[in-house]
Amino acid sequence: MPKATFNIRLWFAIGSLGSIVLICSAAAFWLNSYLTDSLIDRESQVSQEFLETITAVNGAQMFADDGAAIPHQSEELLDFVKHALNIPGILRVNIYTTTRRILWSTEDKLVGQTFNDNEELDRALGGEIVADMSYLTDANKAEHVALGNVDHYIEAYMPLHGRSEGRPVVAVMEFYRLPLRLDDRLMAGSTAIWSGAVAAALLLFAVLYWIVQRGAQIIERQQRELASVAAFAAVGQMSSAVAHSLRNPMAAIRSSAELARSAAVGKPGHRRRHHARRRPDGFLCA
Repeated sequence: MPKATFNIRLWFAIGSLGSIVLICSAAAFWLNSYLTDSLIDRESQVSQEFLETITAVNGAQMFADDGAAIPHQSEELLDFVKHALNIPGILRVNIYTTTRRILWSTEDKLVGQTFNDNEELDRALGGEIVADMSYLTDANKAEHVALGNVDHYIEAYMPLHGRSEGRPVVAVMEFYRLPLRLDDRLMAGSTAIWSGAVAAALLLFAVLYWIVQRGAQIIERQQRELASVAAFAAVGQMSSAVAHSLRNPMAAIRSSAELARSAAVGKPGHRRRHHARRRPDGFLCA
């Protein structure tokens, strides 16, 4: 049974296409995530700047925690909330004091509660804006209760700084909002990223496959030339062997003929007849 040859075109097509699809998909996924995070972070920074402007006007004392079961909500705080609710797409607003208690919320039953197990709140109290796209099916936090019939939303924790030296964090505003126009931008960006990834993958595969195809054709042509040279060499070797095989018996025949001739020349009658012949010019034959 003949041994199967290695099909370089087939294996290159399978290996390269799989590798290119994997790499381009990973790159497109990363770019899409980076675009989403960048847009959300930018919108959150703009919202924080807007809210800190109101905080500077109304004063940081409106976020003071008096320790009561239901914290006191000053007129300045209610005015702050009124402006905060003007942010488009708002689903819920929670305002935390530095003691981790909710000072005000659009969900009344959350007011006065303390949430100690909240990593995002910890980071926000440290001065970091924390914002990402969340999905209600993945949520298991107590403060996510009664968000309504939405499948995804932006969840952001924005630290609010006072105007005193060092600008300490005086409160954290947590809001949930629908992406609205952000969804359109994310969809357009995602379409552009994935379209570019597909085009790049196809172009890269086509170029690499063309190179391998050309290389395979050159190798095949050289193999055919080597096969022809090998065939000619085999014919030459065969001719040499045949000639050698014929030369040995022919040499034996020649040797036998020479011996027979020598024996015949040595007989007396043959000598006399031989010396009796003369050439036409009168000389004896040698």
